[in-house]
Amino acid sequence: MIPLFPDFKPIELEDKEELDTYLRLHSPLCSEYTFTNLFAWAPSNDYRIARYGDGFLILRGAEEERSFLQPLVPNKMDEAISACLYFLRNKVKRPVIERLGEDMIKNVSADRTDIIISEDRDNFDYLYDVKELIELKGKNFHAKRNHLNNFTGKYKYNYLPMTSSIVMRCIEFAHEWCNDRECEKDENLTKEECAVYRMLKYFDDLAVKGGVIEIEGGICALTIGERLNNDTIVIHVEKAKKGIPGLYQAINREFLIHEAENFKFVNREQDLGIPGLRRAKKSYYPIRMIKKYKIITDGRIKKESSL
Repeated sequence: MIPLFPDFKPIELEDKEELDTYLRLHSPLCSEYTFTNLFAWAPSNDYRIARYGDGFLILRGAEEERSFLQPLVPNKMDEAISACLYFLRNKVKRPVIERLGEDMIKNVSADRTDIIISEDRDNFDYLYDVKELIELKGKNFHAKRNHLNNFTGKYKYNYLPMTSSIVMRCIEFAHEWCNDRECEKDENLTKEECAVYRMLKYFDDLAVKGGVIEIEGGICALTIGERLNNDTIVIHVEKAKKGIPGLYQAINREFLIHEAENFKFVNREQDLGIPGLRRAKKSYYPIRMIKKYKIITDGRIKKESSL
């Protein structure tokens, strides 16, 4: 059971129904706010959750590194912000609330002088048109089209929806992918490996969508996604074997063809400020960037209101 703020507990599988119910009623705009993402990244980011009013607060990190994610509250955003900052006041050098979507930042009172709001460009989500990424028409997608055509012309492949029967093979492929890239030398990749493993291990429980590409009976690419809101599917994971040009284009296209027929947009998450990842995401020509923000205090922290 999720405790009342200011008590917190780790995010666990047993919390899925309650969080899913909230997120269905208050559809998120940002990729972070699905139960799958929160649960998968919980061990790496030390996510903990508390009930607050009609919603939830999510604490991130340990000791002096603690911060809050965007308050998941249907109303009283100002009160929730004050509660978060006040909770952190003697625990960290500078209290921070991060990953607030542009939809939620509008609910913060414009006349507040006790906080500083700033854009967090490295965590902006990339939003694309599903039809565009399937068809890859026009000069913008000329290079992508060529890569895809070269792949389909050279390789005889199969696309398979991900099911529990092939999850162990997917786990093995994800492990091989990390070995090839020496994930243990990169903190971000190490954390991602843990998150991907949890998505795969609890694939059936999470009820996410997935797909793989096989060449000669071996998995060489996989992807995992799910509904974000009524018109958007979000891609949480996309992995492809090295040395096969066009494979990333193929798994992206095949997954959208098979799993995104009821969605107009696809959210491919953020680039984390990584230059290569930013170039790759820009190369698919997003139709929009979903902005996210950070809130810090200027030192004058209001005490939270009682609920």
